[in-house]
This record gives sequence, C-alpha cells and structure tokens, in this order.
Amino acid sequence: MICLSVMFLACSSKDDIKPDSGTTSPEELTVVLDFTTGWPFNEPCAVASAQAKEGEPYTYTYEYGDGDSQTMTLDFMISHGTVQTSIDYSYSEGALRFNSTGGNNGEMKLPGIEGYYLNKVEARHISADKSRFALKDYFIAKTETLTERLLAGWATTGALTVFWMPVTEGLAQKQQPGQSFTLEMRDKNMAVSEIKLVYTKTKPAGEPPLDLSGKHLYAHRGKWSKSGSDYFIPENSLTGIQMAAMMGYEGIECDVKYTKDKVMVVMHDATINKSMRNADYTEISGDVKVADLTFEELRNNYVLESTEPAFRQPCPTLEEMLRECKRCGMRPMLHSSIYESYELAQEIMGDNWVCFTGSNLADVQKVRSELKSNCTILWSISNGFDTIETTLEKIGGDCGISSMESGYYTPEMINRLRDKGYHVQCSIFPSGEERLAIENGVDYILSDNVIPEGARTDITAEEILSAYPPPPPAQDELPEEFSIVLNFADGCPFVEGEFVAPESQDPTNGESYTYRYSDGDITEDFVFKFYARKAESTYRLYKAENGEVIGLYAGDLIEPNRCSLQILTPSIKNRYLTKVSYTASKAAGASNARMVLTDALNGGNITAAGANLTQTWTFPYTSSNNKTIESTAGKSYVVRSRDSKNIIVSLTLTYSKTK
Repeated sequence: MICLSVMFLACSSKDDIKPDSGTTSPEELTVVLDFTTGWPFNEPCAVASAQAKEGEPYTYTYEYGDGDSQTMTLDFMISHGTVQTSIDYSYSEGALRFNSTGGNNGEMKLPGIEGYYLNKVEARHISADKSRFALKDYFIAKTETLTERLLAGWATTGALTVFWMPVTEGLAQKQQPGQSFTLEMRDKNMAVSEIKLVYTKTKPAGEPPLDLSGKHLYAHRGKWSKSGSDYFIPENSLTGIQMAAMMGYEGIECDVKYTKDKVMVVMHDATINKSMRNADYTEISGDVKVADLTFEELRNNYVLESTEPAFRQPCPTLEEMLRECKRCGMRPMLHSSIYESYELAQEIMGDNWVCFTGSNLADVQKVRSELKSNCTILWSISNGFDTIETTLEKIGGDCGISSMESGYYTPEMINRLRDKGYHVQCSIFPSGEERLAIENGVDYILSDNVIPEGARTDITAEEILSAYPPPPPAQDELPEEFSIVLNFADGCPFVEGEFVAPESQDPTNGESYTYRYSDGDITEDFVFKFYARKAESTYRLYKAENGEVIGLYAGDLIEPNRCSLQILTPSIKNRYLTKVSYTASKAAGASNARMVLTDALNGGNITAAGANLTQTWTFPYTSSNNKTIESTAGKSYVVRSRDSKNIIVSLTLTYSKTK
C-alpha cells in the first residue's frame, strides 16, 4: 500500500489521470482525503452557489513511489446534487460540511485514473443526525448509464461506510479502467471527516470474505428476513431460530417483555405493531403495547407477520423460545433486564446461554452467586470504557462487553480486553464498521448482515417445515380439577428440606421451593416463590414450646402491622386458580393472624383482609378497591400474611381446567 503526502501543483482538467511518464506505476494507489487534519485540496474551499450545481472543481496532489517520489494531480468536483437549487458547503472544525434543509446534500465526483479500477471507497462522517452515503456511476443527472446507487442505511457519530467494487454484478461487468464514480452525501447537514479511495490495476473482485474462524456469530432477533417490505421469517420467532440453525449460526439473540399479567414473551418493541397483525391478518389499528395486553389477549388476538401463512404464529413465550433453542441446538442470547428470565434460562439451558444486559449489575452478579451459573455474560456499554474493567471484575467468570457504538472499538481497546480474557461483541454495527471490528479482533458478533461461511440464503419454507416440524402438543395429564395442599403442621411440604428458610435468612429477592404433586401415576413439580415484604422479615418452620402450634412462621418486624411474607403461587399452564383457602394461628404476643390475596407482588388489587383464622376466596373475587378480579390461565397470584408473628398452618390452592 502506498502512503500519500499533500503537494500543491497545477490543476489538470483531464477526466482520466495518468501517472507521470517514465515511472513504474504501483499495483495499488490509496488516496486519503483527511479533513480532520486540514483542507486537502489545492484550491480554497468555495461557497457553493446556484451555479455550483454544475460542480465546483478542486485538485489534489498525490505522491507515490518508493524512494524517488512521483506525483499526480487528481481532479475532484463538488456539487449540491440533483434536488437542491442551492446549498452551502464549507470547511470547518475538521470536516467538509454540507448545510441544507432537505433532499440530497451534495455530491463529490471522484477521479478516474488511467489504467486503474476504483476498488474500494471508505467514507466517514461525524454528523449527529442520520447521515448516509451513496455510490453511483454518474455525476448529478448528466449521464445516467447504470444508475447504481448503494445506500448505507445506518448513522451514528463516527459512522464508517465502505463500498467494495463491484457493488453489483452489473457494475462488475461494465466498470472500465479510468472510470469515474460519484460519492453522494445523501442526507441533510452531513459533516464528512474522511474519504479513502483505493485504486488497483486488477479488476475488482468484490468484498473479500470475512475470516470468521474462532468467532461467535449470533443472529439478531433470530434469522428473520423480508420479502419486499413484508416479513417472510418474523423477527423474534420460533421460525427465526430454525432458520438460524439451518444456516449454521451459534445462536440467536432475543428480547424479553412482560405482558400485563407478568408473562414473559419474546418481543423487541414496546408495541406489537411492527411485527404482528390481528389474528385474521388484518393490520392493527393504533399502537398496541405489550404491557397493556394480558397473555391470553396477546396469544389469541394477534399473530406474527409473514408472507408464509405457516409462519403466522402467536408471539412466543420466553419458555417456548428457550425450549426451541434447545431442540434446534441453538445457544440463546437473552437481551433482557428481567431477572426472572435469567432464572428460566438457567433452568432450561443450564450454563449454555448468554446473559446480555447493561441495566442492573446487582442482578447480573446474582446470576453467579445465586443461580450458580457459568453462562457467558456480556455487559452492554454506552458511555465509554473508563470503568469497564472494574465492572467485568465484579461480574467474574466468562464475561465481556457489547456495544452498538463502533467508535469505542479501537484496535488497542479490543486487544487490551481480549488479552485479559474478556469477550468483545460488536452489536448490529453498520456493515463497513462491522467488518472493521471483526478484522480488529472482536470475538462475538451480533448481526443482521454477517452469515456463516457456506450458509445458504435461499432456504424455502418447505425445507424449514420439513426439518423442524412443529413438536406434538404436550400431553396434559393433570386432572380437570386438583388441589395443592401445603400443610406446615406436618413439617416442610417442599422437596428442598426440613426448613423453608433459616430464621436468619433475608429472602427479600425471593426464594424458590418445589412442591411435588402426585395422583396415582401422575407426578408433577410446581414451584412456589417466597418473598419477605420487608428486609427485616424472616420466615421459618415454627413449633411452639407446648407443641400445639406448628406452621410457617412469618417472623417479627421492626415496623409492626405490615405484611411480613408473600407467597407467589405456581403458574400452571392451561389451569385457572379457582379457590384459595388458609388456616392460620397466632404466635405469643400476636394480636391478629390475617391473610390477604392479591394479583401482584408488593401491591396490586387485593382482597379485604381475612378477619378469621380460616378463610376461603373463590374466583372471581372483588378486591378491596371494588375491582372484580378474574382468574387467568397460567397466572400466579400472591397470598400474603398481613400481621407480624403470623403462623400459617395450612394453605390449599385449587386449580381447574375451566374458568
């Protein structure tokens, strides 16, 4: 590669520039217009006028050759393009700046060099707004021969766009040595910081293949695809997992949201409008938020958008997504800040998943300390690297960073973290910057564009459905109606052991306990979760000195008369919680032993407190604020002890297949 320096020689008006006679021309020429170091052209920067639509000429002197340097003068031309009647451009603060109110900002005609092909164009901007470059084979609207426009569809500060010639098969066939091309500044108020042009004597072979050896390649929201403007394979779908598996990705990334009734589903946006339609496949009218829908409403009233009817599936739950990853041999990357999603991923996938988050370091640390997980953790960053290594040390284990801001990823930074054993992920970078990051050493790639080597991109719906037929529906062997009875007077009713929790334990963040239901040949495990309402609360298995009072003791509170214990009931698929009964007692010194039923932790709609030592609630029930609460299939509810020194002797939950 040849280095350049700037020399100021006379202007040449020829379209095709020739290297000086009597010299040996190099195989490759690299011309860099670096606006960050100064104005690179021989002529001062002119302010464009209405007449500048025809183009304002500028020359640049390029030095080449080893030892005995030679020079050539290259002709450039700047115009305000085809849309604006006038546009100002200027040089200031290390950038060529175009100032306009809309339309194409401007164009720069790139020089053709006799005997050379234009092989690659790199363009970088420092604009704050959306800024896209286009490459075409004509200047303004004079000679529309191929009308090939390749648009860069991303814009961030420091964004790099790379065009490898040929950009299409048509250009490959028609590009001639010495041909000139035009770089278009496609959006308003662009600030161009650098343009690099690579010319070669040999005809361009297109973008060279990426070396993906040793890289962890993940399909962003699954391997979705579009047919025109419509989805063929929907994003965040089970089909997207299957397509990624068939193409050879290591895994898929997915996003997690809560429905109104706290069911975890896979969806990126806060609204469902982008990727879903009504169940009859008509378009959704008005914004519909995931958080405003119950799971039943989301499941029954909407389907994922697809041009293939077989792929018009309901929005999957996180559990369905994880189980499909396991079936397809895919490693899921959970882009989620919901701790419950980490618990479910660890339960289904073991350590074979990636925790991708940047919102709650304490929860991420619990993945290690409480879930005992050795999964990969990628900490998302957006504010630079000053404290990142300290954060990674706190996370521990197999971990690293991820960012959508390519400007952070200098080779020095990547090498420093990789040398310490940390991962570095580029997250949906623009294609040019994605390639640069991969070449500079990132090892995790979350991408819409990069595909595994040798992967087919023409896989049909029939092939997907043949390779991954829908699994048979799980057999529902549970009775039409059954009850779970927690009788603490007989000891600990859970699989885990004698005591529910030691008196000294502070289960503020919830502890899970498994109840094993048996009925003849049917055995099923159901999970309860216990939460202390206040940090000062404890709970434990209790037995009075005289042996007469035995049960689950919701211990003393520093602040009296507050709910001291919350029990989250199991979520059972296709079953409604129809009735809740309890028997309670009072420890010495207690004034009451009341319980309440609520539809959410730490609040929600609640029943009036039971005034007796026994109480039964039947759905639907009317809450204390006069709201009628219906039972929802698969939903968890909360039973709370309302008084300190409360003893729960027994708790009975009745479930039914009918509402």
